[in-house]
Amino acid sequence: KKRGRRYPPLFSTPLWNVYEAIQSDWDKTNNICEGFNNGFAHLLSAQHPSMYKFINGLRRQQNLTEIKISQSIVGNPNTPNKKNKTVSWAEPVKKVVTDYHNREFEDFLQGISLNIYFH
Repeated sequence: KKRGRRYPPLFSTPLWNVYEAIQSDWDKTNNICEGFNNGFAHLLSAQHPSMYKFINGLRRQQNLTEIKISQSIVGNPNTPNKKNKTVSWAEPVKKVVTDYHNREFEDFLQGISLNIYFH
C-alpha cells in the first residue's frame, strides 16, 4: 500500500468466495480431483509407470468413462453418496447462508464461525 492506494487483491473475490457453492450444493474442495488421481494411480498399479503401462491405463480409464456415460444416458448414473460427516456439516452452514438476509451481519459471521469451530 503506497500513500493510501489500494492494489487489487492477489486472488479475486469470486475465486475464494463459496457463497454460490453453498447455495448450489457444489463440492467445496477438490476431493473429486484427488479421488480421480488416486483411482488412476491405482489403475496403473505403479508409482512410476512405463509409457506402455501409462497408455494402457489411459485406455482402461477411457473404457470406464464410456461405461459411466452410457449408464448416465440410460438413467442409471453412478454417483457416490456424500459422506454423512460432510452432509451433516454442510446443512447447518447452508441454513445460515440461506438466512443471510434475515440476520445482522455480525450474527451471520458468528453463525458461520461457530459451524467451522465445532466442525
